[in-house]
Amino acid sequence: MKQPDEAALARQREGHRARLRERFLRGGLDSFPPYETVELMLSFLMPRRDMKPLAKHLMERFSTVSALLDAELPELEACGLSNRAAVFIRFLRSMITLYRTEKVSDRPLLQNNDEVAAFLQTKLGGLKKETLHVLYLDAGRRLLGTSEWAGTVNRAAVPPREIVERALLLRASSILLAHNHPSGDCRPSAADLQFTKEMLAAVDLFGIRLLDHIIITRNSCLSLLE
Repeated sequence: MKQPDEAALARQREGHRARLRERFLRGGLDSFPPYETVELMLSFLMPRRDMKPLAKHLMERFSTVSALLDAELPELEACGLSNRAAVFIRFLRSMITLYRTEKVSDRPLLQNNDEVAAFLQTKLGGLKKETLHVLYLDAGRRLLGTSEWAGTVNRAAVPPREIVERALLLRASSILLAHNHPSGDCRPSAADLQFTKEMLAAVDLFGIRLLDHIIITRNSCLSLLE
């Protein structure tokens, strides 16, 4: 049996990629299994290669697209991605975070709780180190600025005074705290509860309201003040 030549294989690959693009334009990614989502993304980076085997390998390794986007460069390169493709995946995650930030920066942040949760999970859900993220808000609950500290949430790692000073500098009317639990367990620790108590007392001295302290995991979140 005669084997197809390289030109015929190239035409087959291009036809397959064109069909993927058409499906995406018709219905978005809802009908795509995860490996096809990754395949479509990689096809823009390496248009002359069949990306299906690599896409399937990546999904076997990372299981979900979000886990792939959260992966570090060495992990991505170890799976067969070029440095250029691995950097693009990290860039794509940062673009998603920027998109979420801009979506909430010009209107009341707490107008849509689902959007706030999505923003915080994009920002913190995939991090492998516990990180506190602080949102500073004006009287209309629009975003004025943010601060971030890496490390376990306690008074030693994150002095409440620094958060209050930043809030006063920005003339914030309220703040919202969020930190991640890389373990995936949303339950608050004793340090989480103590830190929340200290922050409530610290901001109250200056007439600033603590709207919430939210614990974030990749797939869930928990409010400590509701």
